[in-house]
Amino acid sequence: MKAVALVGAILCCAAVAACSLAMASELDDAREPVPAPLPGQPDADSGSASLFDGGADPGADAAVRKRGCRELDPPPQFCEDFDDGELGENWDALEDAGGTIAFDSLAYSAPRSARISLVEAPSCSSAFFQRGFSGIGTNVVDVRVQMRPSSPWNAEYTPLAIVFSSDCVVFINARPVASGAIGSTVAAILHPNSSDTGGFRSLAGGLRVDEWTDVRISAVRQGSGAAITFAFERADGTLSETTESVAECTLGGDLMLGVGYQCGAGTSETRYDDVRVYWK
Repeated sequence: MKAVALVGAILCCAAVAACSLAMASELDDAREPVPAPLPGQPDADSGSASLFDGGADPGADAAVRKRGCRELDPPPQFCEDFDDGELGENWDALEDAGGTIAFDSLAYSAPRSARISLVEAPSCSSAFFQRGFSGIGTNVVDVRVQMRPSSPWNAEYTPLAIVFSSDCVVFINARPVASGAIGSTVAAILHPNSSDTGGFRSLAGGLRVDEWTDVRISAVRQGSGAAITFAFERADGTLSETTESVAECTLGGDLMLGVGYQCGAGTSETRYDDVRVYWK
């Protein structure tokens, strides 16, 4: 499987404000899955031992465990619940040079999730999954991922990054506070080929440590651009959404999805499950 560099030369984000990005010139190894209808509104083996203790009790999440990919109807165009096969076999690239990636028995949909860990990582260490898609929908693109960050949370971390087009790169950052919790979740929407470099947006809701959250980034065509909605749904059903209109975000080309990434020194660990991509 040919590896494609995550959004080019790699995201690099300072903990406060400055961001830069070098774009990939093409997705020359993108794979195109069989289309499926876009659904309406939302309806274990263990790898190496975790280096974090906070909340890692599988029983604590038993009440919120949901169905995996095989039970989704209609099915997404892409779905990864990490329950079958080898680690990384459904992705174009798996990068663990700056951390560890392993299956984990603490899952949202049993029996397995994927755990990405970076401990006291040097600046711009990285560990991530990456997948490219060609010829995505021109009207709606919907990316959903179950995420569970571990405590203590000490690093600026980008757990999800999406390249909608050469002029529309979106990612979220989880920012730490002194207690080891996540103080805020922010988004950056970058426009590398325009004079507007985007910037951070504060998001309603956000990720929480030791708790599964359904994270959704959806782009809906709006004129020649798109309206991008960031949504966080907690286990108790609480849903928080923030929508931004982005004229530079065009749909219908190639999509790049990066799951798990860090650029900045620190310690972080996140479990991922039920990665879903829909479009039409």
